[in-house]
Amino acid sequence: MAVLIHLQVAAQQREQETTQRAERQVTQMVIAMVMAFLICWLPYATFAMVVATTKDLSIQPALASLPSYFSKTATVYNPIIYVFMNKQFRSCLLNTMSCGHIPLAKPETTPAAIAARGGFAVTSERNGNKVAPT
Repeated sequence: MAVLIHLQVAAQQREQETTQRAERQVTQMVIAMVMAFLICWLPYATFAMVVATTKDLSIQPALASLPSYFSKTATVYNPIIYVFMNKQFRSCLLNTMSCGHIPLAKPETTPAAIAARGGFAVTSERNGNKVAPT
């Protein structure tokens, strides 16, 4: 009985550690996203505020357009942050970009994966992969 209780406590501790690790990763990703947002949009917001509050301000057009270009780069940073910091997003992106075929991945043999392929199982042989109905 004591051994069973000890095993349950150990399993709960492992689950808590896994949950805490996942929460830390999500927190780090959110912090990175907020920082990227601020870095991209703060120059634009500052420039817009200065232009709106200063009447006799003379700025060259090339210099005035820089904050706008910089703010538009924000659309590039979020996917990059997601790819490097979110395993699920990275996996889905690779799956989408490779049209569902990831050459380095091993074929799934679980019943759910077989059902997702329409009831066909991929079996590996010496001459290559072979698709067989299940």
